[in-house]
Amino acid sequence: MQNISPTPRISKASQSRVLLRKITLSAVFLALALVSKLFLSISLPMLGANGMRIGFAGIFTAFPAILFGPFYGGAVSALSDLLGAMIKPDGAYIPWLTLTAFCGGFIKGLLWRLLTKKEKYKPAFSRSAVGAVLAVLVVFGFSTQLSLKSDGISNSFFAVKDNLPTRGTLEDKNIGFLSSVAVSLAKYNNDTITLSSAPDTAEITIPSFVTVDGYQSAVTKLDKDAFSNNTSLDRITIPAQIKTIPNGIFSGIDGLVIYGKAGSEAQKFANNAGIEFVKIDNQPDFTSILSSSSYEADGFVFKSSDTFRKYLAGYINLITVGFEAAALLGGLIILIDCIIKSKRRSSILSSGNPADNANGFEFLRIFICVVCAGVFVTTINTEILRIFLPAWVGREFLILLLPRIAEEIVINLVHAYFIAILYGVYKIRILKSKGSDNI
Repeated sequence: MQNISPTPRISKASQSRVLLRKITLSAVFLALALVSKLFLSISLPMLGANGMRIGFAGIFTAFPAILFGPFYGGAVSALSDLLGAMIKPDGAYIPWLTLTAFCGGFIKGLLWRLLTKKEKYKPAFSRSAVGAVLAVLVVFGFSTQLSLKSDGISNSFFAVKDNLPTRGTLEDKNIGFLSSVAVSLAKYNNDTITLSSAPDTAEITIPSFVTVDGYQSAVTKLDKDAFSNNTSLDRITIPAQIKTIPNGIFSGIDGLVIYGKAGSEAQKFANNAGIEFVKIDNQPDFTSILSSSSYEADGFVFKSSDTFRKYLAGYINLITVGFEAAALLGGLIILIDCIIKSKRRSSILSSGNPADNANGFEFLRIFICVVCAGVFVTTINTEILRIFLPAWVGREFLILLLPRIAEEIVINLVHAYFIAILYGVYKIRILKSKGSDNI
């Protein structure tokens, strides 16, 4: 009669040690994620309007999901968001974002479990899927560059703010679909117009608006030296559009009377500075007509923050140069992955040791997991921010989403590369040293 050995049971002590090990390593990755979030965030000015910010916290929050499963990944991602908001707040805390962070970590772990089932995982399929994404990026980027050049918006490989048309000029242009996508991404970024110099006259009425190449913008700021050369001013009308009036702007001007609307910034400034204020009901609003080559009119000199063109240049570079660079980098990584897998197969065949499988470069699977999770979280978070951020209320969903998705793909491409390297080190140094090729 054949003896059948019973399946060995894992003792409670062993289970406790495994659980403690998972919790401990998850805490270590959480700490690394928080340190990265606080101190290791970098900005790439070439890819975003103010720079595309790349943080490395996502690298470390991905490891619990990969090593220990969806729930550990979700918990560490959620705690990273919660503790990061407590340690270094960036605006009001929104609990829903912590929930979506948990979902993102959970999705990474779930996808990893599905893709690492040997009977289901097909490297050729993953390579084709990632290659298709990279191909879409490079085609879209190159096509957008051609469209922008054809429409006379950007003639150079890399968009520079000073070489782009003004907002007024663009609104009069009949441009193609791809060009309109790039332009629409910057539509909510308005220029701040500052009065930097005024004529030396006894009475001044500050323009409420300026029109630059047909586009009207409100004058919202006064420069601290705007009236430094004015010796005869005794009456000034400040429109309600002015929101910033520096202290001491009228120093040295005696007997000044400020006219403006009740409750305006002008009245608050006059009361604080001890200057006589006269309320007027029907404030005369007039517009100075300017051109992009000269910000002078009616004796006034203005300056613009040029916010629209700055962000436009950033978005153009993100969806053209950024996509092309990401596709090139991704293609090189796939090539590296193919070479490593080819050498690994040769090593396994020659040595006959399946443990050599621990040397794999897992970029493809990791890329799929982090990008899918990142796109999902970014899409949901965009809608949440449209609800909770006053500045985003009423804005078009796609215009807010597209640049965020673009940055998410590029950033996660970088994340996936570093995760793959660190994961390979983990398998070689930890698993192989224990004689195991399992997580």
